[in-house]
Amino acid sequence: MTYFPDLSHYEYGGLSQPWVLNVGWLDNTHPFTQGTVDAYLIQRLKLLAAKPVEIYRGSHI
Repeated sequence: MTYFPDLSHYEYGGLSQPWVLNVGWLDNTHPFTQGTVDAYLIQRLKLLAAKPVEIYRGSHI
């Protein structure tokens, strides 16, 4: 699995879009902050997730 820190700039599959930020590309081999999140942030993330900017599942031959 590919890992990107939250809020890092999107670069994947040869595409670079510095105005797009990575959120949720986490795995258990890299530490990440955990804790309580404000309900407003959860609502905003749900709105953003409803219309993803890049959907990329890799390049397969």
